[in-house]
Amino acid sequence: MLFVIMFILVWLPITLFYPTKVIGKKNMPKKKGAVVVCNHLSNLDPILLNIKLVKKIRFLGKAELFKSKFGAWFYRGLGAIPVNRGTADINAIKQGLKVLKEDKLLGVFPEGTRNKTENESQMGEVHEGAIMFASRAGVPIVPIVIYKRPKFLRRNIIAVGEPFMVQGEKPNKLTPEETSAALEEMTNRINALRAKLDEKYNKKNNLKTIWIYKINLGF
Repeated sequence: MLFVIMFILVWLPITLFYPTKVIGKKNMPKKKGAVVVCNHLSNLDPILLNIKLVKKIRFLGKAELFKSKFGAWFYRGLGAIPVNRGTADINAIKQGLKVLKEDKLLGVFPEGTRNKTENESQMGEVHEGAIMFASRAGVPIVPIVIYKRPKFLRRNIIAVGEPFMVQGEKPNKLTPEETSAALEEMTNRINALRAKLDEKYNKKNNLKTIWIYKINLGF
């Protein structure tokens, strides 16, 4: 119920002030759990994804966001799970696996922190958390790209790629080599989504064609 209230509160300002086109929405699982992975450009990312995909995605978020009473109320209301970065946060892992076993969506930013560089297209170092969750829960990974850093009144694109399963002899207990291969595949899929967008929409065009021409990227 709290999520519904929070969704309603943020839906209008996000829709009005952050116009965003979603491509490939059909790739989002409808009735099964999945790990949603996305590049990370701003603190607005999890809110933008929940609103634009019209899904309740329970994102892992740094524990610092929950320190104030308002922050704890706001982010927990949106279903976020606090994580103590730099440690093996057992409680966060248990909560994440519980979400997936209940056939719900768990959101992970594999970079672990926001990309604060000027080059929005260059992902930072990716971590293994999403691979661990997907393999242990036996659910697919859904790669997503937020094309540009969300800015007030600037048009943007969210691209959703096809889900894929983590491969391994024992998927719930991957070897280091299998984990590395899955991590590479996840990164490649995110980069491929961005490459398609780059090919279709040169950044100099300001994304104006999004609302003029029908988008056909083959998603």
